[in-house]
Amino acid sequence: MPHTAEELLRADELREALISSSPLPIVVLKATGEILLWNRAAEQAFGWSACEVLGAPLPFIPAERQEEHKAMRAKDLAGQGFTGAEIQRKRKDGTPIELSVSTAPLHNKTGEVIGILSIYVDITARKKIENDLAWQARELARSNADLQRFAHVVSHDLQEPLRIITSFTQLLTRRYSAAMDTSANDLLAHIVKAAQGMHCLIQDLLTYSSVLESENSGFEDVDMNAVMSDVLGTLHLAMAEANSIVEYDPLPSVPGHRVALSQLLLNLLANALKYRNPTTPPHVKVTARQKDRDWIFAVSDNGIGIDPKHQERIFEMFQRLDPAGTQGSGIGLALCRTIVERHAGRIWVQSQPNHGATFYFTLPTRASR
Repeated sequence: MPHTAEELLRADELREALISSSPLPIVVLKATGEILLWNRAAEQAFGWSACEVLGAPLPFIPAERQEEHKAMRAKDLAGQGFTGAEIQRKRKDGTPIELSVSTAPLHNKTGEVIGILSIYVDITARKKIENDLAWQARELARSNADLQRFAHVVSHDLQEPLRIITSFTQLLTRRYSAAMDTSANDLLAHIVKAAQGMHCLIQDLLTYSSVLESENSGFEDVDMNAVMSDVLGTLHLAMAEANSIVEYDPLPSVPGHRVALSQLLLNLLANALKYRNPTTPPHVKVTARQKDRDWIFAVSDNGIGIDPKHQERIFEMFQRLDPAGTQGSGIGLALCRTIVERHAGRIWVQSQPNHGATFYFTLPTRASR
């Protein structure tokens, strides 16, 4: 006569098949601590055969973990159990094994806890990866901190020699320019220009270092309207001199570092003023729209534009498309990319020569943090 489904599910063979074929170590203890069941996966994971351990206490508890084990068993016997508790035990050969354990109490008909079922997952490889990643993260943070301090100290130390070079060269020009020929005066002018360029580079490096240092603090809710207002105040004179128009739509609040996000908008707007069309007053517009879990910001201008073949290179450190024609260090857009990427976003540009440029960058919404 064919068996019913209920009969099959009650069959001892089914229980034995599930336990013996499980890829995970399964152990059953009496309430008094003796081992009642030790499946094949437990033999393979821990090194002891079932014959060696049945009727005995758990063999894999290191001496320094005995108190932890007793506390866990007390909770098991109180009917609480564990799900995914991470513990360290040892194999038969003495090597440590990292485990995730889930337990459940076994009751008799009166509800008394008479045993404990434990299922283990070997997470040794995962924990090693986690520890390696944590070590690498600490080393990277230390290295970044060292580099930031180095840039800050070196930049400060270079300021004074440059100031002396510039001052004495200008003094030499004022006192003796009449006694020197045109070639000598040109050489002095080149010295001053080079020193001023180095001063600009040092200032940009200090800004870069300061922004990175400020990002060591936690994120806060940043009102981009307030940031935009501050940036416009900083650029007020430059905007007035260029007779420029800067407009912006209502902007969102985003999680981030206020100093860094201020520097991001400052650099993008300053570039729009710097690379303006010589025949047309600058017109810059800043907008933001939400797409999925990101805000997409756009900074558009009517300037000289950028050839598509250079649109990746401009975000690299010290890259300038017209070194002789404009002042700058080539750090500004590299810093913009660093800021955006540290806020889990990305930045890119769309442009054609003589048709302006639009710089886009994304920042996560508050919901995505």
